[in-house]
Amino acid sequence: MSFQRALAYRLEYFVGLANAFLYIFIFTSVWTTVSTDSPEALGNWTGETLIAYAVLSTVIKVSMFRNDQMIPTKIKNGDIIFDLLKPYYYPLAYVFDGIGGSLFQIFARSGPLLLISIFIYDLDLSGFLDNLILFFAFFALGYILFLLVGFVLGAMGFFFTDVFGFYLLYFACTTLFSGSVVPIDLFPEILKQVTLATPFPYFFYYPVSILMGRIGIVEYNNLLMLYFLQISIWAGFCVISYSFGKKKLEILGG
Repeated sequence: MSFQRALAYRLEYFVGLANAFLYIFIFTSVWTTVSTDSPEALGNWTGETLIAYAVLSTVIKVSMFRNDQMIPTKIKNGDIIFDLLKPYYYPLAYVFDGIGGSLFQIFARSGPLLLISIFIYDLDLSGFLDNLILFFAFFALGYILFLLVGFVLGAMGFFFTDVFGFYLLYFACTTLFSGSVVPIDLFPEILKQVTLATPFPYFFYYPVSILMGRIGIVEYNNLLMLYFLQISIWAGFCVISYSFGKKKLEILGG
């Protein structure tokens, strides 16, 4: 459904693609300037690796379709009642809607965006091919976590009439802590430790770092444990928010 819906809105598709490329242009321009004027501030990063990071993190960010407004929208227009009466577990509908939208994003947006960026910035990604299997494994875990956090955010619609403030907070935290703008290892040590306790760096930063071979083999086991810990915590939040949310909805419906 979400794949077909995305195909129907062609203008939105081209605007989204242009918007993503604008992000890449801004980030690569900033990193080019910083690496030229203050290379000592970048640690073990270089201008070339930061440009590759900016392209890859944006491509991965674009590939993850956000459907966290699905639940609040259905609650507001009342359609959530019909979904709950249907013979399937509603959170699974949310998951498959997200997967369908993400497949569209990968084939229709991320792929072209990556090819255009490789051509424009003359990127050589052949050195990353050996890390592809690990990348796909951690990308899959990051996507599961992305869906869980989005579901909890959407489930806030059961408890509040206006969840716009939650979305603003979510966008701000994702922008700051996911590594989509600045790699986490360039953060001050205190902020780096705070960031590791949030789910956000597991969406984009770690999959891209693994693809670029910037995490040693010793750290993979710990990283895997952190992924499973975050997934377990947010899966628990999903169960709690959905269970109590449904009861609240039944109370309001009489």
